[in-house]
Amino acid sequence: MKWGEHLHSLNFIPLLFLRLKILLPT
Repeated sequence: MKWGEHLHSLNFIPLLFLRLKILLPT
């Protein structure tokens, strides 16, 4: 089982959204 990769992907998703919000002022 690769929990490390699973947790990393779960953390990557919200980080990506935060970056998009910062780059794209709405």
